[in-house]
Amino acid sequence: MSTIAGELHGINVGTSKPGLVGKVSSSFWQAAVLIGALLSDMSFLEHLEELRSRLIKCLIAVGAGLLISSAYTPTIVQFLKEPAARYGIELVGYGSMEMFSIFFSVGMAAGVCLAAPLILYQVWRFVEPALHRHEKRFALPFLVSTISFFVLGVIFGYAIATPYIMQMQNALATLMEIPW
Repeated sequence: MSTIAGELHGINVGTSKPGLVGKVSSSFWQAAVLIGALLSDMSFLEHLEELRSRLIKCLIAVGAGLLISSAYTPTIVQFLKEPAARYGIELVGYGSMEMFSIFFSVGMAAGVCLAAPLILYQVWRFVEPALHRHEKRFALPFLVSTISFFVLGVIFGYAIATPYIMQMQNALATLMEIPW
């Protein structure tokens, strides 16, 4: 108990509202943190260390995904330009920094997508000890549905929404007589 209280000393939790409401709210949040720390097997600093190690592993995975995807970024950009090319719209970048930004953004997004399984695993390993058995049984359906809906959203955006937007762009261009 004394180590937990010592670790929590000086940590400001809650709101900074003036007066009685702020003091009650601050005391409530400090008590909630203290109770959570007492019920845990690990101390507050051990939780922070665990979170830090999980975040570092996630950042390393994103970095590795970025390195891998940077080799394929021109191919990915060409794949993303195809719907516009089908409708005669040429996508251009006017500055060298703009092209670098596009390639880096596409590479970063692809890297995050490549690292997503490891990121989800690290989040699960951090949260899992705090869950009860009846709560853990929802993890697999949640994970499967999340991945499925993400893939369906990507397919919808590329196959349905993008061609519709390109048709609307062409219609607006001919209406306003803007040469592309």
